Amino acid sequence: MKQVAVYQCKVPPHKIIQQLYLLYRFYNDALLAVETEDGIAYDIVRQLFDMGATNQYYFKRIDQDVAEPTKWLGWETNPRTRGPLQETLVKLISHCEADGSPSPEIIVRDLETYRQLSNLERDPQGTIAGSGKTHDDHAIALMIACYVNLDPWHAYSLPSKSEKRQEMNAIMARYGFGEKENDGPYREEGIGYDREEQTIG
Repeated sequence: MKQVAVYQCKVPPHKIIQQLYLLYRFYNDALLAVETEDGIAYDIVRQLFDMGATNQYYFKRIDQDVAEPTKWLGWETNPRTRGPLQETLVKLISHCEADGSPSPEIIVRDLETYRQLSNLERDPQGTIAGSGKTHDDHAIALMIACYVNLDPWHAYSLPSKSEKRQEMNAIMARYGFGEKENDGPYREEGIGYDREEQTIG
């Protein structure tokens, strides 16, 4: 997995929506995962959806036996999701081969993201946060992108090859999903999945 683009700006919301939509189309309808922590974010995901950016992440409660997508667009950072979000990136960065040699599974290409990651610290309660007055927006965006890209329950995360799709269907059928063709939120809708596809967080 690798970081392919970073967009940092202070512009009116309609400009952000335009730029997100262009990135979405440029990266072949990439999975959009907008963090919905404030009011304007709800409007952003709604307008993007209405513009045709329908490949968006749907929030889900991961403490269910089967983490079903809700009908709510976007990623919600809260006390329940913050830990898994952070640990996903930790596991990707700290991955090692069987012989113990470092083998990170994420390539960070942006210098500011790297700086922010370098300034993250784990407090006594186990929470990871920026030290002092350090910004962590790039780091959080990367965490969200990594987490949703690895989410096997996303509606579009069906492998493109038929044998892999059958494998995923078998797993979902075990949990009561995908038992019928084009049934439930995991229907194919003509959309394949490739791990080389990009995720915008």
